[in-house]
Amino acid sequence: MKQRLDQVLSWLSDSSEPSLRALTLSSLVKSRAEEIAQARREALRSGWIHQILNNQNSEGYWVNSKSCYQPKFSATVWQLQLLAMLEANADAKIKNACDRFLQMHDMPDGGFTCSAPENPHKRSEECIVGRMLAVLIHFGCDDLRIQRAMRWLLDRQIADGGWNCRYGSRPKHSSIYSTYMALWGLSKTPKRKRTKEINGAISGGIEFLLRHMLFKSHRSGQVIKSEWTMLHFPPVNYDILGGLRLMTDLGITSDERLSDALDLVESKMQKDGRWLTEYVPRGTKERSGQPSIKFYKAGEPNKWITLQSLIVLSRTGRINQVFSELDNSVANKLI
Repeated sequence: MKQRLDQVLSWLSDSSEPSLRALTLSSLVKSRAEEIAQARREALRSGWIHQILNNQNSEGYWVNSKSCYQPKFSATVWQLQLLAMLEANADAKIKNACDRFLQMHDMPDGGFTCSAPENPHKRSEECIVGRMLAVLIHFGCDDLRIQRAMRWLLDRQIADGGWNCRYGSRPKHSSIYSTYMALWGLSKTPKRKRTKEINGAISGGIEFLLRHMLFKSHRSGQVIKSEWTMLHFPPVNYDILGGLRLMTDLGITSDERLSDALDLVESKMQKDGRWLTEYVPRGTKERSGQPSIKFYKAGEPNKWITLQSLIVLSRTGRINQVFSELDNSVANKLI
């Protein structure tokens, strides 16, 4: 039992996937800055980040030149989101793709749209605004349109503290998915740049998600969507692990309303200390001939899911509970 976490950490930080090695070294294991930087440089030369960028069209898009959003989950928006979550260093290719998104999907009201530019019924949507604020801020984009989108998102917060993408009359009750995306976008604002209004919006979003235990009805206590309880990769949609990671990123580590989600994640750990791919999101089929990266099949041990699970369990003080015979020599390796 004492060796189990050591073995998992060795598996996560091996050289087979440089981007996940870099994430492990920077997010979970105490490591030297140069070691982390070297892993990030290697991720540009091999592995997922390298392959994603290698698949990009010379004009700065993936799969579809007419929309950055469609088809799900292979067009430009989704590739940029994955690159951001893998913490890729922003290079010229990434910057070009970000610029392309802003040119094609910026709206006159300040938000962003999921629709193609020629769609006469296009509208700004909370989910795409939050998602792309997170991506654009992560990659260091400095553009007035990003500030306008932030303003649009703040103005769209509902009285219950969250957000909702639902079309039609302005909704009175928020959506967990929409709130997660909006809150993710706001959370990427550096703390030194967060105004009182931004901090208030973040607090409202946190409270909304906690009131719903991250995945349950606040009225009945029933699970809202069963797929939210299934840990998935690529991380293009919402699940409880994504919700827990966002909460702990925002410093929420001891609220008892996290317990149900934490218990569920903890229960999914395998005997060898790893977590499996439970769900592989399926979007619109990729266009014929478009190269794609094969990540994990359902049922396979998943490095991303294992890493995220260990991060949230460590931050919430559960790592000793999960690895009950963990000795100090192993525990001291963790951030």
